[in-house]
Amino acid sequence: MDRCLNVIFIDESRRSVNTELGRVLAYKGSKPIVRVNNLRREGVYVYCALNTHSGEVFVRLMERANQYTTMSFLRSLKEHVGEGEIYIVWDNSAAHRSKYVYEQASREGMHHVYLPKYSPELNIVEEVFRELKAELSNKLFTNLNQLKEAIESFFKRRDYKFNVNVSRYLT
Repeated sequence: MDRCLNVIFIDESRRSVNTELGRVLAYKGSKPIVRVNNLRREGVYVYCALNTHSGEVFVRLMERANQYTTMSFLRSLKEHVGEGEIYIVWDNSAAHRSKYVYEQASREGMHHVYLPKYSPELNIVEEVFRELKAELSNKLFTNLNQLKEAIESFFKRRDYKFNVNVSRYLT
């Protein structure tokens, strides 16, 4: 019996309640006003895994990004994916390269593929994060729960699927 092969790109990104300014539509010559919140340090890490076959994303919001939260995310991902081999494609962050994550993930049947250093353009999840950043820009969040709800809403509206050109990344 053939087993399913899953190639999954993974990355994480910190989003903050602080307002990120982006482009706005305004009348020529007018000065747009955007209310901002730049006084708080609250934020959340968005862990995202994109399955290259289905275009489906698996997302978890975490308080930290370290080897333990990374392994917790991988276990949830493995349970979500189910049977089959998983090839994880990700960058060289310390949490990804830790001995703990490498050994634990390998025991659970996950194979590691590391992207070259300083090459985020090779990680397909960066496209998802660009869309998320655009969605959250110019928005005022007064607390962490509002930010989390906006992030979850972003993925739900897309039914956790993204139409990305995978061939650009796998050739």
